[in-house]
Amino acid sequence: MTKTDTQETVEQIDGFIHTDNGLACLIECKDHCQDRVNIEPIAKLRNQLLRRSNAVIGIAFSRSGFTDPALLLSRFTAPQTILLWGGDEVEVALEKRWFCKGLLAKYRMSVAKGLPDYNISLGVEI
Repeated sequence: MTKTDTQETVEQIDGFIHTDNGLACLIECKDHCQDRVNIEPIAKLRNQLLRRSNAVIGIAFSRSGFTDPALLLSRFTAPQTILLWGGDEVEVALEKRWFCKGLLAKYRMSVAKGLPDYNISLGVEI
């Protein structure tokens, strides 16, 4: 949580990752059992990224996946990059122990093809 001098909450961040390969990521997590995540968390993450260096990317995790409007918004957040992780991808990354490899694959696919929602559960393409 970021607070001002008067101790008011300015923003709440679910997490931050800094990888060995130089990626710096703000994290937003949603654990909805059945409802896919809509655009609001993507918009919130985009606004948080606007207050940071353009080298920082965003990652949104959702166990139940994302709605079509959320997928669309994530493709148009440039220059901020927001990568989307569905529950199936988290499961595969944990099982195969390639969270960092998966993150790098998702990042590279986003840069190369503009796909913030590349699904690593289909295989990691680097």
